[in-house]
Amino acid sequence: MPSPASSSAPKILLLSALLLSACAHRPPSAPKQVAIIPVTTLGLDPAEGRHLERALRRETNQRPTARAAPPARVSAALDRVAQGGSCAESEECLARAGRAVPADLVLSCTLAGLGDTRVIRARLLRCGDAVVLQDLQQTIAGQGTTVLDEAAVDLGRRLFPAPPGRAWYRKWWVWTAAAAVIGGTVAVTVWAASTPDDPGQDPALVHIGDL
Repeated sequence: MPSPASSSAPKILLLSALLLSACAHRPPSAPKQVAIIPVTTLGLDPAEGRHLERALRRETNQRPTARAAPPARVSAALDRVAQGGSCAESEECLARAGRAVPADLVLSCTLAGLGDTRVIRARLLRCGDAVVLQDLQQTIAGQGTTVLDEAAVDLGRRLFPAPPGRAWYRKWWVWTAAAAVIGGTVAVTVWAASTPDDPGQDPALVHIGDL
């Protein structure tokens, strides 16, 4: 007849596994799809706007929380929604274009310049309800592709920040190690309690010690 300790071992191990699985690391959420609208330029060569758009798309794809939607899909969505016009001044139009991509977010930027000064306004909208999540303005000194690339990196970090780190006690390896320790402790306890010291002893009796 199996001892009470040995018969309860599977239950103890099962409860330990369920407890640890509840605390285990959850996979990160999928990156948000971002529809990057062609950059509107004011007082500048449109080529600067196109370069900033490419730099923003590249930087967005390097962020852990966002992915840029293919530009061809964005252009096609704008053609359907705006019918050849511009959505830059209408938040509802931008949101409709984003939903047509489909995307989760819409990024609309305006690049203005006077001499060696550049001003970038970036608006990040949620496609579902056209709510503006961020409205940033950045002034940069200088001109050329290097300046625009640096501005895109800074905007990417501000618009799509990395998720905060997990506390040490929520790391997956902490709970894996804890599971191994608990499982080993339970196994040793059950083995010690169920193994008789005397071959002639009744296995249902647990030997505590000698007086």
